[in-house]
Amino acid sequence: LWHETVKALNSLFQQWDAQAVALWNISGEPCSGSAINGTVFEDPANNPAITCDCTYDSNTTCHITQLKIDQNYFTGTLPAFIGNLSALTSL
Repeated sequence: LWHETVKALNSLFQQWDAQAVALWNISGEPCSGSAINGTVFEDPANNPAITCDCTYDSNTTCHITQLKIDQNYFTGTLPAFIGNLSALTSL
């Protein structure tokens, strides 16, 4: 599951010529580092950014709940995979 999410996020960033900041792991488990450690989501240095909620299934499953890709000048449509982020509450 995470492999597909990471692949989709990388594809999105490539489409928009953006790169994930080094504060979170875009090559493996995305719900690590700044996505779960309390890094301020709105910090300008944390862009693009994600936040995860890891309280699902008795704290064994994480879901991306926030995806921030602001302060950019993107064009085009959102990719369909965004709809697969069922716990996403903020884009």
